Amino acid sequence: MIECDHDVAVSLSGSETGCAGGETQKGIKMDFFAVAYETLMRIEGVFDDDPDDAGGPTKYGISLRWLKSLGDLDGDGFDEGDIDLDGDVDQADVKAITLEHSEDFYREHFWNAHGYDQWDSSLVKKVFITTVNVGPHWSHRILQRALRACDETHVKEDGIVGPITLQAVRSVQPYPATTAFRAEQAGYYRMLATKHPPFRKYLKGWLNRAYD
Repeated sequence: MIECDHDVAVSLSGSETGCAGGETQKGIKMDFFAVAYETLMRIEGVFDDDPDDAGGPTKYGISLRWLKSLGDLDGDGFDEGDIDLDGDVDQADVKAITLEHSEDFYREHFWNAHGYDQWDSSLVKKVFITTVNVGPHWSHRILQRALRACDETHVKEDGIVGPITLQAVRSVQPYPATTAFRAEQAGYYRMLATKHPPFRKYLKGWLNRAYD
């Protein structure tokens, strides 16, 4: 769920091949966003209002708190999160989110905003879904830890995907990197559950998704 440090996250199911970049073995360019978005919609509930979720009510993983944070980005007098155009952003707007809205939000504010369209690696699917869940800083630190575990020891763990991290993403073999990412992601969730006892109820689900 968006901006959560404590809600569900997921790793991609299915096997990763050793294909380089964003191409299949037949040389056909893969639409990583479409695959990642489809996976995300499969794991996020339709509407949920968990009292322990600081983000408030959510739909398709999009929280009320995140909707409120957008503001009026295009200057039309309405906040981007004011889905029903009634002048405010509230639970009714969360309930009004359609799949089309969610796809637009995720593409613009997550996929494009973090430059995932330039990664050219199947590893981006896993990172994108984790960014939706825990935010870019921790998702990218988990990535950097995974890259270092794959002998990309020159990568600095700072949560910033700069040229060095991006080059490592493009050069590392996707399968071992994804395996390492799963392990690091699970460790992050265990840390959260230890530091925040109320989150322990989520741990089993988190680990299932991290290791999926």
